[in-house]
Amino acid sequence: MKTEQNAPNPPKWKSRMQERAERILSLCKQGTVREVLAELEGIHTTDLTQIRTFLWQSGEYDRVIEVILKGLQLPDSRWRYEAVAMVDRLGDDRCVEPLSRLLTDPVPRIRRMVLHSLSCQHCKITPLQTCTDYLPQIIEVSLHDSSVQVRRHAVYTLAEYSHDPRAYSALQTMQTTDPDAKVRLFAEATIKAHKPLTTE
Repeated sequence: MKTEQNAPNPPKWKSRMQERAERILSLCKQGTVREVLAELEGIHTTDLTQIRTFLWQSGEYDRVIEVILKGLQLPDSRWRYEAVAMVDRLGDDRCVEPLSRLLTDPVPRIRRMVLHSLSCQHCKITPLQTCTDYLPQIIEVSLHDSSVQVRRHAVYTLAEYSHDPRAYSALQTMQTTDPDAKVRLFAEATIKAHKPLTTE
């Protein structure tokens, strides 16, 4: 007599990631913004990618976006920073406009993370798309931000837009006028590595 074989159990790591995704989704449904961000805080990139897949497959990803959008408006800079960081991994087009408003956030590390989240497309489910041109705001931060750490990071952000003559021109300005030697050096290296597209 044949005995029915049980289906193989999923790998333990997959079960853990699914359980964590379910917990995050449960917190999202409760609307507990800080608790969701606390749960997401410090998750390793590889694990967060798996969790994101489970969240996306749940059909309730909108709840995650709603929490992130609320997080971007929190008065506590710690949680605003975590929300900006989550846009980098979990955000979609709905996050772009509220994220860009934080380019003038009073906290330098938040401004720095905003630059990264706006420009880095590799970490996202799909690249951010927007009909609004945020490059002028990015250039303004790159040239005039009071934080040298923000300006250093801005060089790498402008590199993502270096095909645009405006970004290329800003890099040239940073190379010659920024008071920080590292900013000038980074800008020079970026200029050498990237050339703007020209039309005949």
